[in-house]
Amino acid sequence: MAWPTATAGSFKDEAKYMTADPANPITIGDKHADIIWSYDMREELGTFPHNVSSCSPLVVNGVVYTATSNGMDWSHTNIPAPLAPALVSVDAETGKLLGEEMSGVTERVLHASWSSPTLAKINNKEILLWGGGDGFAYGFDPKPVRNEEEELDVFKELWKIDANPPEYREKDGEPIKYATYRGPSEVIGTFVYEDGLAYVVIGQDPEHGDGVGMLTCLDPATGKPGLDLQGNRPLDLYPERQGRPHLHRGI
Repeated sequence: MAWPTATAGSFKDEAKYMTADPANPITIGDKHADIIWSYDMREELGTFPHNVSSCSPLVVNGVVYTATSNGMDWSHTNIPAPLAPALVSVDAETGKLLGEEMSGVTERVLHASWSSPTLAKINNKEILLWGGGDGFAYGFDPKPVRNEEEELDVFKELWKIDANPPEYREKDGEPIKYATYRGPSEVIGTFVYEDGLAYVVIGQDPEHGDGVGMLTCLDPATGKPGLDLQGNRPLDLYPERQGRPHLHRGI
């Protein structure tokens, strides 16, 4: 966040923060924004962002919701921080941590959690929609509740569905390797909410080459399948599609 006048807030290190070379800080002028607060997720939460922090934070009702980009290390076989959260919220005015997911996303992560969250309001109830780096789509209560055992404020998981159909996960009873053409993918794109339906798409780093995709349409209140591509019948009436339209077959 930023005030109109630089260095007006409690954060006074803008000159070093706004340069790629902290040893040579820039000269702060009246055209520069004032940094009110900063929150180091690596230091505070123990996260290990893979490559980049690429989420677009969602700011609503004075709260910032953001993914942490927690994921694999350079070897793509080791998860340095499997228990660190993949999605958190902080106070927009102070930067204080308000809540975090505790659904085990990073324990199942395929690469990293980069997707941006979306907030849907259904029957006067708000639901936080988010796609995980484990390839699952989630619906959370955006208002954290206290987990007394862990002494953490966590997002209550309302529902979870696998955005990958079973044939992307396994073949002949064996797991299909990630980053292969027929294998599973994480969710990178942002959930779309429109006219009472939510849409989530799986995807991967383009350096992994071509692969099968999937668009899932669902009821954001329950996580159950929504309409088919023509919008006329529930997807669960098509068992051969397992509740999902296959976009990679021609759209």
